[in-house]
Amino acid sequence: MASWWPVTLTEWAQVIQVPIVAGGLLFVWLQIRQASRAMRLQALREVLTELGDVEMRKLRSEVLSHPVDDKGLEFKKRTVAVALDRVGYMSKCGLLPDTVFTELLEGMIEELWDKGLKETVAEVRKDRPGYCKCLEWLVKEKLPNI
Repeated sequence: MASWWPVTLTEWAQVIQVPIVAGGLLFVWLQIRQASRAMRLQALREVLTELGDVEMRKLRSEVLSHPVDDKGLEFKKRTVAVALDRVGYMSKCGLLPDTVFTELLEGMIEELWDKGLKETVAEVRKDRPGYCKCLEWLVKEKLPNI
Protein backbone atom coordinates (compact mmCIF):
# COMPACT_ATOMS: atom_id res chain seq x y z
CA MET A 1 0.00 0.00 0.00
CA ALA A 2 1.42 3.36 -1.09
CA SER A 3 1.65 6.07 1.52
CA TRP A 4 1.37 9.78 0.92
CA TRP A 5 3.84 10.40 3.73
CA PRO A 6 7.55 10.19 2.70
CA VAL A 7 9.22 7.09 4.05
CA THR A 8 12.66 6.82 2.52
CA LEU A 9 15.51 9.27 2.73
CA THR A 10 15.17 10.04 -1.01
CA GLU A 11 11.53 10.96 -0.60
CA TRP A 12 12.37 13.22 2.35
CA ALA A 13 15.10 14.91 0.31
CA GLN A 14 12.63 15.64 -2.49
CA VAL A 15 10.10 17.06 -0.03
CA ILE A 16 12.69 19.35 1.54
CA GLN A 17 14.15 20.37 -1.82
CA VAL A 18 10.94 22.04 -3.06
CA PRO A 19 10.73 24.80 -0.38
CA ILE A 20 14.49 25.37 -0.59
CA VAL A 21 14.32 25.95 -4.36
CA ALA A 22 11.24 28.16 -3.98
CA GLY A 23 13.00 30.20 -1.30
CA GLY A 24 16.07 30.54 -3.50
CA LEU A 25 13.98 31.77 -6.43
CA LEU A 26 12.23 34.27 -4.16
CA PHE A 27 15.60 35.54 -2.92
CA VAL A 28 16.89 35.95 -6.50
CA TRP A 29 13.72 37.80 -7.51
CA LEU A 30 14.07 40.19 -4.53
CA GLN A 31 17.73 40.84 -5.38
CA ILE A 32 16.90 41.64 -9.01
CA ARG A 33 14.11 43.96 -7.90
CA GLN A 34 16.43 45.76 -5.50
CA ALA A 35 19.13 46.14 -8.17
CA SER A 36 16.55 47.59 -10.56
CA ARG A 37 15.46 50.13 -7.97
CA ALA A 38 19.06 51.08 -7.28
CA MET A 39 19.69 51.65 -11.00
CA ARG A 40 16.62 53.87 -11.33
CA LEU A 41 17.58 55.84 -8.23
CA GLN A 42 21.09 56.36 -9.57
CA ALA A 43 19.68 57.56 -12.90
CA LEU A 44 17.45 60.03 -11.07
CA ARG A 45 20.46 61.29 -9.11
CA GLU A 46 22.31 61.76 -12.40
CA VAL A 47 19.43 63.80 -13.83
CA LEU A 48 19.20 65.95 -10.72
CA THR A 49 22.96 66.50 -10.72
CA GLU A 50 23.07 67.21 -14.45
CA LEU A 51 20.13 69.61 -14.61
CA GLY A 52 20.28 70.99 -11.08
CA ASP A 53 23.86 72.20 -11.33
CA VAL A 54 24.13 75.98 -10.83
CA GLU A 55 25.91 76.48 -14.16
CA MET A 56 23.32 74.38 -16.03
CA ARG A 57 20.49 76.34 -14.43
CA LYS A 58 22.09 79.58 -15.61
CA LEU A 59 22.48 78.18 -19.12
CA ARG A 60 18.84 77.05 -19.23
CA SER A 61 17.71 80.45 -18.01
CA GLU A 62 19.75 82.24 -20.68
CA VAL A 63 18.40 80.01 -23.44
CA LEU A 64 14.84 80.65 -22.28
CA SER A 65 15.24 84.41 -21.90
CA HIS A 66 16.90 85.21 -25.24
CA PRO A 67 15.40 85.24 -28.74
CA VAL A 68 15.45 81.98 -30.69
CA ASP A 69 17.77 83.36 -33.37
CA ASP A 70 20.44 84.69 -30.97
CA LYS A 71 23.65 83.21 -32.44
CA GLY A 72 25.70 84.25 -29.40
CA LEU A 73 24.11 81.46 -27.43
CA GLU A 74 25.05 78.55 -29.73
CA PHE A 75 27.58 77.02 -27.33
CA LYS A 76 25.18 77.36 -24.42
CA LYS A 77 22.33 75.84 -26.43
CA ARG A 78 24.55 72.91 -27.40
CA THR A 79 25.51 72.34 -23.77
CA VAL A 80 21.87 72.31 -22.69
CA ALA A 81 20.91 70.07 -25.63
CA VAL A 82 23.58 67.50 -24.76
CA ALA A 83 22.48 67.44 -21.10
CA LEU A 84 18.85 66.91 -22.15
CA ASP A 85 19.97 64.25 -24.64
CA ARG A 86 21.40 62.30 -21.71
CA VAL A 87 18.05 62.61 -19.94
CA GLY A 88 16.35 61.32 -23.09
CA TYR A 89 18.74 58.38 -23.25
CA MET A 90 18.04 57.45 -19.63
CA SER A 91 14.31 57.68 -20.31
CA LYS A 92 14.62 55.57 -23.46
CA CYS A 93 16.44 52.90 -21.44
CA GLY A 94 13.56 52.84 -18.94
CA LEU A 95 15.59 54.26 -16.07
CA LEU A 96 13.38 57.29 -15.41
CA PRO A 97 9.74 57.17 -14.37
CA ASP A 98 7.24 59.41 -16.15
CA THR A 99 6.76 61.41 -12.95
CA VAL A 100 10.19 62.96 -13.52
CA PHE A 101 8.74 64.73 -16.54
CA THR A 102 5.31 65.54 -15.12
CA GLU A 103 6.34 66.64 -11.63
CA LEU A 104 10.00 67.56 -11.71
CA LEU A 105 10.66 69.05 -15.13
CA GLU A 106 7.09 70.28 -15.82
CA GLY A 107 7.30 71.31 -19.46
CA MET A 108 10.81 72.72 -19.29
CA ILE A 109 12.16 70.38 -21.98
CA GLU A 110 9.47 71.28 -24.51
CA GLU A 111 9.95 74.99 -23.81
CA LEU A 112 13.72 74.75 -24.29
CA TRP A 113 13.19 72.75 -27.50
CA ASP A 114 10.89 75.44 -28.87
CA LYS A 115 13.14 78.30 -27.69
CA GLY A 116 16.06 77.37 -29.90
CA LEU A 117 17.30 73.86 -29.23
CA LYS A 118 15.37 72.54 -32.23
CA GLU A 119 17.23 74.90 -34.59
CA THR A 120 20.60 74.26 -32.93
CA VAL A 121 20.18 70.49 -33.18
CA ALA A 122 19.13 70.77 -36.83
CA GLU A 123 22.19 72.90 -37.61
CA VAL A 124 24.64 70.51 -35.92
CA ARG A 125 23.00 67.51 -37.63
CA LYS A 126 24.18 68.76 -40.99
CA ASP A 127 27.65 67.54 -39.96
CA ARG A 128 26.68 64.98 -37.30
CA PRO A 129 23.47 63.12 -38.21
CA GLY A 130 23.15 61.33 -34.86
CA TYR A 131 23.40 64.46 -32.72
CA CYS A 132 20.86 64.57 -29.87
CA LYS A 133 18.62 61.79 -31.24
CA CYS A 134 17.43 60.88 -27.75
CA LEU A 135 16.45 64.48 -27.02
CA GLU A 136 14.41 64.58 -30.22
CA TRP A 137 12.80 61.24 -29.31
CA LEU A 138 11.99 62.60 -25.86
CA VAL A 139 10.33 65.74 -27.21
CA LYS A 140 8.50 64.23 -30.17
CA GLU A 141 7.50 60.77 -28.95
CA LYS A 142 7.80 60.37 -25.20
CA LEU A 143 6.53 63.65 -23.74
CA PRO A 144 3.37 63.96 -25.90
CA ASN A 145 2.29 60.51 -24.67
CA ILE A 146 2.65 61.23 -20.97
